Amino acid sequence: MMQVVLQVVTLLNTLYKQFDASIEKYDVYKMETIGDAYMVVSGLPNRNGERHASEIADMALTLLELVSQFEIGHKKGELLKVRIGIHSGTCVAGVVGIMMPRYCMFGKTVTTAHFMESSGEPMKIHVSETTQKILATTGRYRLPFHRRLQVVSKYRVNTVEETELDTYWLEGRINPHQPRHRDAKNEDATPAFLAYVNEGSTLNQRHRTSSKL
Repeated sequence: MMQVVLQVVTLLNTLYKQFDASIEKYDVYKMETIGDAYMVVSGLPNRNGERHASEIADMALTLLELVSQFEIGHKKGELLKVRIGIHSGTCVAGVVGIMMPRYCMFGKTVTTAHFMESSGEPMKIHVSETTQKILATTGRYRLPFHRRLQVVSKYRVNTVEETELDTYWLEGRINPHQPRHRDAKNEDATPAFLAYVNEGSTLNQRHRTSSKL
């Protein structure tokens, strides 16, 4: 059992090193990694207007392509699979803690982005209608409708909010060589979540998600 755990840790360490190198090309900020979860945001801590959605979308497509060629070291011939979820909106962010201070994000935008990832499918990018509307204005992406989902958000003890949300797949760029979208600044941000979802993983996605809500 311990050997399997070490193999998974080695895999994630190798994968995250490649992710870290890839995201440097985009205007994004790596918030954290917890087990099988990799969280990235654009629009924070530096504002970049609605370009945050395009930066995250381009990054997600790049990482999905990277993963499609990533072979699991201890399972020869088996490729890694991930889910990616993206949502845009307002949030609260700041440095929390004294002994080990961390830059953290809070709010409905974060929990909705988590939901987009956990309700998605392996090797697909699940996008909320909020992000889809921003990306659609650029004319750069293929964004077919997926379905309407009920989002359950928990903020405080005994406080649950249920909303309905149209969701889409981000399938790729229409023209990869088209210049990136530029616009006026606003106060929103786009977080994205990636999770390792291969069968047999010792890292349970459901446990990771529930601990974050």
